[in-house]
Amino acid sequence: MLFSLPTISDDDDEAAGGQQQQLLTLLQVNKGELTFPEYKRTKETLIFNDRDELIRYEEARQLENDIFNAVESKNFHLAKDLFIEAQEEFDAQISSNFILRAASMPVFLKRYTSFHVYIRCMTQGVEILQRLRLYNEAVILLKRLLKQKVFCQDYRGRWWDRLALNLEQHLKKRQEAIEAIKEGLQDKNVRVGHRYSLLTRALRILKSTNENDEFKKEILKAADVIDAPKVTIRGRLFPKTIIGRRHVFISSSATAEDNDDITVLGVEALAIEHYKSQGFTEGVHGEGSTFISLYALLFWDIIYDGSIPDVFISPYQTHPLDLNSDSFFHTREKQILSHLENIRLSTTEDIKEIVKTTWENHFGKSSLVSWDRFTDVEHVMGLVACMGNNLLCGICERLARDFRFTRSGVPDLVVWNPETLLVKIVEVKGPGDKLSSKQILWLDYLIKRGANAEVCLVEAVGSKKLKKE
Repeated sequence: MLFSLPTISDDDDEAAGGQQQQLLTLLQVNKGELTFPEYKRTKETLIFNDRDELIRYEEARQLENDIFNAVESKNFHLAKDLFIEAQEEFDAQISSNFILRAASMPVFLKRYTSFHVYIRCMTQGVEILQRLRLYNEAVILLKRLLKQKVFCQDYRGRWWDRLALNLEQHLKKRQEAIEAIKEGLQDKNVRVGHRYSLLTRALRILKSTNENDEFKKEILKAADVIDAPKVTIRGRLFPKTIIGRRHVFISSSATAEDNDDITVLGVEALAIEHYKSQGFTEGVHGEGSTFISLYALLFWDIIYDGSIPDVFISPYQTHPLDLNSDSFFHTREKQILSHLENIRLSTTEDIKEIVKTTWENHFGKSSLVSWDRFTDVEHVMGLVACMGNNLLCGICERLARDFRFTRSGVPDLVVWNPETLLVKIVEVKGPGDKLSSKQILWLDYLIKRGANAEVCLVEAVGSKKLKKE
């Protein structure tokens, strides 16, 4: 358990992770199949003061895992009983002396306390109560979560958003929903995507009123984002269903008579094919991993700086423990801003040299870089040359300041031509798909930074049935 701490994720989709992965990691390291970045481990904070604290944490994790499994199997009545158990355990422990030490820990280490895990269980409880249509109870629980200001503070955006949704849609208390939105917008822990969700929800509610008050004016101004240009391409649907694939298209190079060698593509691959015909000879479908890889290649020495206390506690970490917290930027602010300024003033050749040096020194290490996104170092250097200083700095600064809330929503594709130095950043949407709040905000941010960014809408058209010989 202690050995596996750094690998325990705070993300919902990985909340039920166990120690099995760590054993596999050890085996791969011992066989030389897996390597990690080199960094110094500087420990200052004692995560567990005694055996009791560790056991409390492990019991909380087990209860969270049980809730996760109950929800997965759609046994919501059992899930409700379990989250109430978590709530009662939280109440019992909050009166202990342990709470004082837990509350004083660095924000990124608080997730290794039972209190943090129980708050996550109660957050899951909101979803469970909604599934059981117990909306009043969900609202009471959300207000309770928002009242505490110590644990899981990066969840506050989600809590405010969910509170406004329950009040407006399920309980039809529109005025209360507006008051919740006003309060949520004042909360410094409400970030990008959730903030935009609150703003757009407020606009929907206020549209039904004739009020022209100051709040409405503020909302209109704050919710104003650039509407990304849109292009529509047509794709021929593959006539057969492929399990696990929603939309499958036939490559534009194929004809209905091509029986032996048919290439089937997803929406993103179809879009890359389209942009190649437009002169963009290179393309990567990487979503967030493309931008994160560029950021890590340019900021490797700062990200893996082992002089920062408590961020590296194991030799098998792909990133520092504080990466997803505010403290990441605050602790390294001077170095980050100085490096951004250096990049901004550098020549293209200098920036390519930084990328090349990092690539050659650290290639293949399990890190924030998705090495397989690019064919080789020349491939990534070609992209860096096309992007230019200003856009690269903008992407890196946004990720450095708020990694947890900006790592998702990144457009699907980056297409470029190393000869003409043209680059385009594209969000691809298949039939019936809509842009999320985070995607809208990334496109807005990129366009304001001068990027050539657009939304590619894929329209499905029928295909003649392909026969097998």
